[in-house]
Amino acid sequence: MHYAVFMAAYVIARYDFKLFRWMKKLYIVALFFPVAFKIVPLFMLLGKIHLLDSLLGLVLAYSATTIPFTIFNFMSYWNEYIMALSFITTESKRTLTLGIAYLMEVQRYATDWGALFACPVIVMILTLVLYALLQRKITAGINVGGLKG
Repeated sequence: MHYAVFMAAYVIARYDFKLFRWMKKLYIVALFFPVAFKIVPLFMLLGKIHLLDSLLGLVLAYSATTIPFTIFNFMSYWNEYIMALSFITTESKRTLTLGIAYLMEVQRYATDWGALFACPVIVMILTLVLYALLQRKITAGINVGGLKG
């Protein structure tokens, strides 16, 4: 579980403002609905506003479902699969997770193991580069959230 969830839960539980009371209720209700229950309504909504098969639609779906409730969601969405699989159909718009899954499916019966394992290595290198660039901000955020006030 992410440390940010604990930090957000602490703030919501300790401070008693009218906004926080409303947020507590909304947060508890949101916890009872897994992403799988949100797929069909989101699919219909994105279809009505003509954002199916678009990266903007996927970003809006991510923002509407989880980002308001947690802070350090980068790895969750980096590894996310089901929403991207449901909303993106064009090959050129696939996320990294969909691309890796597609590559694994194509290579399932082939013997080109180098191509199959090169993709996760490339993704890992990209993740390490992003972490190296943002390390100070990530560490500062964790330290600020961990201090007693």
